[in-house]
Amino acid sequence: LVEMGKQGVPVEQRVFGGGHHLRPNFIEPARCRNVLIEGVHITNSPMWVLHPLYSTNVTVRNVTVETKGPNTDGCDPDSCTDVLIQNCSFSDGDDCIAIKSGRDADGRRVNIPCQNLVIRDCVFKEGHGGVAMGSETSGGIRNVFAENCRFDSSDLDAAMRFKTNPARGGFIENVYL
Repeated sequence: LVEMGKQGVPVEQRVFGGGHHLRPNFIEPARCRNVLIEGVHITNSPMWVLHPLYSTNVTVRNVTVETKGPNTDGCDPDSCTDVLIQNCSFSDGDDCIAIKSGRDADGRRVNIPCQNLVIRDCVFKEGHGGVAMGSETSGGIRNVFAENCRFDSSDLDAAMRFKTNPARGGFIENVYL
C-alpha cells in the first residue's frame, strides 16, 4: 500500500482483499459532519480504534478504549476540524490519541489540516504517547488544546509526542497541554 502511494497509483485502484493481511481500523467515520461517539467501551481492535477522517464537528465523549498490539492507537482524528475528546480513558498498544493530517505525497495532495482540537478530562494509561501529533503530518496540525488530563501511569511512555520525518512535510503549531 505504501509503495502504491509512492508510485502514484490512483486511490481507486488500491484495492485489497483476502490474503493481503491488512488490519482494518475499527470505527472510521469519513467525510462526515456532526459526529458523536459516546458511551462505548471498545476492546481488542485490530488497528486504530477510532479514526475520524476528513470530518467536521467530531465529539468523542465517555469512551473507554482497551486494546493491545501494534498500531492500536485509541483515537486518531485525521484531517478533521473542530474535535472534542472528553472524559475518555485510553489503554492501548500505541499512542492513546494520535492527531494526524495525511501521509507523504497523498497527504500533501489532499492537504487538509487537523485543527481546533480540545482534549479534556481524559485518562491515559498504557501506550507510547498520551497525546501525539503525527507521524502523519503532511496537511499540518494546529490549535490543539488539552487540559485536566491524567498522565500518571508507569506504562505510558510520554505525555506528549511530536513525531514526523522530513519527507512528510506539514507543520505543527499552537499546541497547549
